[in-house]
Order: sequence, then structure tokens, then C-alpha cells
Amino acid sequence: MRDQQKIMQSQQKASMFPYLTQKVKFELAETSAYVHTLENKGLGPAKVKTSSFRLNDEPVANYQELKNKLDALLPPNTKYSISFFDPKSYFMTAKEKITVLRVASEDPAVAATIVSGITFEIEFCYCSIFEDCWLHDEDESLQACP
Repeated sequence: MRDQQKIMQSQQKASMFPYLTQKVKFELAETSAYVHTLENKGLGPAKVKTSSFRLNDEPVANYQELKNKLDALLPPNTKYSISFFDPKSYFMTAKEKITVLRVASEDPAVAATIVSGITFEIEFCYCSIFEDCWLHDEDESLQACP
């Protein structure tokens, strides 16, 4: 009976596991953009416990630091838009997708610089409602978080 109960609990937990992935895409239209998203492809909700960011292999602490690094990367007086969302402490529902970074410009030369000059990375720890946690680095989810 005890073994059967453990099996049932394991099945219940597995049916509620989140599975977060990240994706980078380039939108090429009137406004060209670099877009970095997170998506919960799992069956249950996830809480993002921690997050850290790197732009071109340099740590980025917040929006202002990210903007300053982009301003230094792009030519002076460049017109571009940026949206940034830090998912730390955010609950993602199953199948939810959020945009963490979007950098866009209508100027083709600037868009080319954005596409070829940006490498943005996110490392984050996320947990299920059962407090099972995973560290996600690049495109891998590893068991256990710091």
C-alpha cells in the first residue's frame, strides 16, 4: 500500500512539472528586432527564483546597465527601442510565453548591427509548485539550483 501511495504521489508531481525553455529569434520586417523569450512548455506553473543576464559575455545587472551597454555597442544617436523584463519572482503558467528582451530599429543598418552584434544570455532557476527546482543555463535544464 505504501509503495502504491509513493507511485501515485510521483505521478501527481510529474503531471504538474513545468519545463522552461528560451528562444532567440530575429524579426525582419519594417522594424527589425532581436527577441529573446522564455516559454513554459510544461504542464504546471513555474516560479522563477533567480535570474542573471549577460550581454556579449559581460554581466548585466538591470535595465539601465543593459541600455548603457547597448548604447556603447551601437553608433551614436542611434534610434532604437528596447523592452526588458526580469522574470525573477515571476510565476509562469503552463504554456505561457514571455519576452525578456526585445531590441528593435527601423533603420536597416542599425538592425544589422543589432542582429550581428548582440549575444544575450539568461541563466535562471525555476521551481515547480512542489519545490522541485532546476537551473536553466543556455538551453539546458539541470537538476537542483543554488
